[in-house]
Amino acid sequence: MAGYIEDKWLNKKPDPKTGKRKRTALWGKGKRYRVKGIPGMADASFHRSDDAKAWLNKHSDGARKGETFDPRAGDMTLADYVNEHWWPHHPARGTYRASLEERIVHLLLLGKYPLNSIGHERLKEWVAKLRKNLSASTQEQAWGVLSMVFASAVKAGRLAKNPCRDNLELRPSPKGERLARAWPRDVAFSVRDSAPPRYQLLPDLGLGCGLRQGEALGVAVEDITGSELHVQRQIIIIKGKMYFKLPKGDKTRKIPIPAALKKRIDAHVKAFPPVKVTLPWLDLDAPDEQADEPRLVTAELLTTTQPPHSNPPNRHYFNAHIWKPTLGRAGLISQVERKKPRKTPPNRKAPPLWEPSRELGFHTCRHTYASTLLEAGENPVTVSKWLGHANTAITLKYYAHFMPGAGTRGIAALDAWYDGPQENCP
Repeated sequence: MAGYIEDKWLNKKPDPKTGKRKRTALWGKGKRYRVKGIPGMADASFHRSDDAKAWLNKHSDGARKGETFDPRAGDMTLADYVNEHWWPHHPARGTYRASLEERIVHLLLLGKYPLNSIGHERLKEWVAKLRKNLSASTQEQAWGVLSMVFASAVKAGRLAKNPCRDNLELRPSPKGERLARAWPRDVAFSVRDSAPPRYQLLPDLGLGCGLRQGEALGVAVEDITGSELHVQRQIIIIKGKMYFKLPKGDKTRKIPIPAALKKRIDAHVKAFPPVKVTLPWLDLDAPDEQADEPRLVTAELLTTTQPPHSNPPNRHYFNAHIWKPTLGRAGLISQVERKKPRKTPPNRKAPPLWEPSRELGFHTCRHTYASTLLEAGENPVTVSKWLGHANTAITLKYYAHFMPGAGTRGIAALDAWYDGPQENCP
C-alpha cells in the first residue's frame, strides 16, 4: 500500500537502553500524525491516528487505481480556478472565445465557492437563478461551460469527479424553446420603414438575402456583381474592438439578389455614398505572432454612421439605440418605466427603456427570408446554401415548420404512380 503514517511526537526508533521511543522536539505541538508517501499528494496531518489511517486507506487505494488526487487542491474557489488556471490557457480564439467569455459571466454566481464544495444543492440553486434571467438555450450553454471547467479540474487533480456529470438531472434543457419566428410581409416592411433611412438597407439585406447582422454590416460595394451578392466578410466586436472576419463557419457564399432589392440597394448607394473603412482582419488560423498584429483590410461599406465619423455601426449600440426604437415605431414593443432613475449628465436625457424583445431581434429578418423561400416550395438544399448553413439538417431543424405543405407533392406523385397505366410483368 502506498504511503505511511508518521508520529511527529515520537522518534521512529526506540531507545536501545529502555526500549521506548523518546519524545521529539514537536511533542505536544500541532497535529501528531502525518500521512506521507502517497504519489502525487501532499502530506496530510491529523490529531487522531484513526483519522490518519482512514485517510491513508482511502487515498492509497486511489493511488493503486491511478485515480489519486489531493482533495485540498479543490479548496480553490471556482472563480480563482477559472481566472488563474482554466481561462488563460484555453485554446479558444476569436468569436468562439468571445462567446465563451459571455458564458463565463454566468459562472460567477458560483464563483465564491471552493471547487470541492460544489455539489447537487449548489448546482440546483445556480440553475434556479439562471432560469430567472436567461433563455433555455443560454442556460444549457452555461451548464456546458461549467462542465468543461470541472472536467479540466478533474484532469488537473483538483477534483475526483465532475459534479455536472453526477447531476445530469439538473441540466437545463432547451425543450420548450420557441420555434424560429418570421414576420408577415406587412410587418416586415413596417419594421424596415420604421428604421432611420440610413439604416434601412440592413433589414433589407436580412429580409431579401438572409444575411446575419454582422454580415449585413460588412457588405461592401465590391461584394455586388450584377444581381449576385458575394457574402465574404462580417464585422465582429471582441473586447470593444471591431474586426473584419470570414462569415460564420468560415463559409463564404453567393446569393441571388431579388430585382426589387437591387433597386433599393442602388437607391441607398445614391442617398448614402459608400465609405472605405479599414479594420484588422481576424484570422483564427494565423500563427500567434500574426494574431497579435493582424493585417489591415479595407472595404467600401454600404452602411456606416453619419458623417463626419462614417464608421461601421457598433452592433451593441445599434441594437439598443436604433433597432429597439425601430421596433417601437413599428408598434411591436412599448416603452417601460425604469425602476430606478438612470444617472445622466445635466444636459442629457436618459434614453428610453424598452420592454424585452429577444424574439424580435435582427435575426428575425433572416427567419422571414427562410420562411418566404420554404413556403414558396424552394428546395431546402438551396435555402441551406443561401443561408450559409453547414448542412441541410441545420436548416430543417430551425425552419421545417415553415413548410406546411411538405410531403403533399410526394404523396401526389405516389398517387399518380399507383393510378398510372400498368405494364405487364414477365
